[in-house]
Amino acid sequence: MNYNLKMNKAMKRVFVLFAFCVVALMQLDAQVYKLKTTSMAFRSYDGYSWSDWSAWDYDRGSNILVVINANSDIITIYSKETQEYDILNLIEDEKQDPKGGVYSEWLCVDRNGLRCHFRLRKQRDDTLQLYIDYSDFSFVYNVISR
Repeated sequence: MNYNLKMNKAMKRVFVLFAFCVVALMQLDAQVYKLKTTSMAFRSYDGYSWSDWSAWDYDRGSNILVVINANSDIITIYSKETQEYDILNLIEDEKQDPKGGVYSEWLCVDRNGLRCHFRLRKQRDDTLQLYIDYSDFSFVYNVISR
């Protein structure tokens, strides 16, 4: 009987150690991306066509922290008014675009329940851009990894 008690304690220790290792490995796989904006531009859709992109705004569009948290499926933009988007699903992962860049795209929902698309695009010269596309409005940030 003493032997079974010792085995049960040993098995519990092995199980706890195994569970700890699994949790630790899951944390290593966690993905949180932090970006910092350097400028922004926007365009709108009037029901018939898209406007041209605005000029790059280096004042309002710079030094904004963007956090893409793949663990909790949330994208947060810490601008003057914090913007939070729930990631519904990944649409494209590292797809080549016609201009030679590579992008990943997510379908998201903002705090107002409006659907939008996020695209993180790496251009051929390694610059990063974050696009946020609604049905009638788009904006893009030039970003750097933080």
